Amino acid sequence: MSVQTSVSLDLTSGIVGELAFDTPKVTIPATLNSGAGAANNIVGRAFCYDSTTNELVSAGGAAGNFAGILIKPKEYPLLGTTTDTLATSLLLPDGQVVELLQKGEVYVSLASDGGDIGDGIFYADATGALDHGTASTGQTQIANCTIVRHVPSPTAAGQYLAVISLW
Repeated sequence: MSVQTSVSLDLTSGIVGELAFDTPKVTIPATLNSGAGAANNIVGRAFCYDSTTNELVSAGGAAGNFAGILIKPKEYPLLGTTTDTLATSLLLPDGQVVELLQKGEVYVSLASDGGDIGDGIFYADATGALDHGTASTGQTQIANCTIVRHVPSPTAAGQYLAVISLW
């Protein structure tokens, strides 16, 4: 057995949507109501309140109606697929009651490389997908939300695992 000669700086643990550390947190319950955008009801994405009621949320959405990040992927029933009834998935159907993180630290998947500790977080209005930097057209900056603790690391799915803090 040889002696270790290098140390990887990549974040190698964490599940998207899981709370990252035992820090104070604020969560709310809500019901998914994305309609035609239900394909974006994915754990770890940003959700906004529906315009008609504060108990319904949809993936992405308009500025100023941010409800939280969809969390706790292990708490929802397995819906499976047509070929595998026990297949796991981070995708949830409309009508599912979920938990959204409004304050705390959570593992998420970012869409692009190059993020650094302290970078701001924004979401795509159409999908709720998260990324780092400053929002532009079709995106909304999440107030008081930054990358913390680790530099984002690449995943096999071409995304970048990160820990973000919402305060």
